[in-house]
Amino acid sequence: MKKRAAVLILVVLILILATISCVGGGGGDEVGSLKVQATKAANATATFGAEQFHLQLTAISDQEP
Repeated sequence: MKKRAAVLILVVLILILATISCVGGGGGDEVGSLKVQATKAANATATFGAEQFHLQLTAISDQEP
């Protein structure tokens, strides 16, 4: 009975640690992941700005006779 309880506790402990690792950022460096998120946000903003600029230039060129 003690052996079964020890195995059960060990399995539960492993599941808890795996869950914490996944929820806590996948076990990676949080500062690194924040840098990646900031880079992605900057790239998305730059892409959006470039698309808006292109649309404005297209609209201006369509207005010219």
